[in-house]
Amino acid sequence: MSDDTQTHITSISGLFVRMYWSFGGIALPLLIAAAMIANKLVSSLTANLVYHFVVLSIILVRYIDIRVYKGLTSELEPATMAHWKKYSIIILLYGFGLWAAMHIISRFFNV
Repeated sequence: MSDDTQTHITSISGLFVRMYWSFGGIALPLLIAAAMIANKLVSSLTANLVYHFVVLSIILVRYIDIRVYKGLTSELEPATMAHWKKYSIIILLYGFGLWAAMHIISRFFNV
């Protein structure tokens, strides 16, 4: 690996940004959806707004990681806006699919 590519994070805020989108990207929407189903909040406007805010915030934080903190791909290459676009589409599709499944499950099982 060359000296130009840094694999370490140089600030605590960069660490939090990286952890939020990388670990929370899949887990947070899933945890919120499960909590909404368990607590019968699927039809709650507030709960749905929180869910969508979290999904959109994951995309925004990935953008910040790339632009401000020189984010990397899983292959430790510098991430580009093309990577961000692909990630954004995946997260949007995942978020919408999970949201739709949550509503279908809620209606089907009457929770």
